[in-house]
Amino acid sequence: MMLIAECLIDERGRLTLPKSFLKANGINKNTKVSMMAMYNSHDTVKLIFDTNVRLVDETEENSP
Repeated sequence: MMLIAECLIDERGRLTLPKSFLKANGINKNTKVSMMAMYNSHDTVKLIFDTNVRLVDETEENSP
C-alpha cells in the first residue's frame, strides 16, 4: 500500500488531515466522512469522503 498522508490524534480524539490532501481531493470542511472497519484487520479503517453531502453547521441552523 502507498502512504498518502500522516496525521496525529489530538487530546480530544480528533484527526487533522493535511490541507494539501484535502485540497488535492476536493474535500472541504463540510464534507461528510464515514469510517468503515476493514475485513480481517484489527488495526485498519477506511475513510469515505462524501462530497455530495453537506453537513449543516450549527450557526447555519439558527440563521433565518
